[in-house]
Amino acid sequence: VVLLIQSTVPILHHDGVVALMDHLAAGLVLGISMPFTNLAESGHAALRQAKNAMELGTVLHPEQRCYSYETYTIYAGLRAASARVNLQELLPLGLQTLIEADTSGETLHTLEVYLSTGGKKARAAELLFIHLNTLKYRLGQIAQKLEVDLDDPKTLFSLEYALHIIRYLRCFGDHPNKI
Repeated sequence: VVLLIQSTVPILHHDGVVALMDHLAAGLVLGISMPFTNLAESGHAALRQAKNAMELGTVLHPEQRCYSYETYTIYAGLRAASARVNLQELLPLGLQTLIEADTSGETLHTLEVYLSTGGKKARAAELLFIHLNTLKYRLGQIAQKLEVDLDDPKTLFSLEYALHIIRYLRCFGDHPNKI
């Protein structure tokens, strides 16, 4: 089912979309493109975006039924890039080794939560339900193993981008178990 709505603002949380989702039959999903104002000029792009949102979203977030392209733009970009580049080559040195050594998943989870807070240690510790000193210790171990400064915004961006690559490869890559 394709629904095209001309709009200048995102409609993901629009009351009409919420009501539509409540009435969709089980198994149906909704893909939402970026807002557009001219169907004649943007219709094909909007359709492609909605389709990409559904294809990516159903794999990355199968528990959901409504997928907005805005949420998946980075993965759409990685999909396009993967046709030309080995995405593993874009990962920071040592990250794959760090992940392989992380048998419990605790290190990766700590890093993901820390990055999700924009580097706010107190908030990350709160979300992880650990003491701030425990978080600082874990981050120190990660920084040492990766030989990076986790207080540097460029490093945070690079690692967050790398985690998106890893998630993409785990879900869509040829060898998801290697990462």
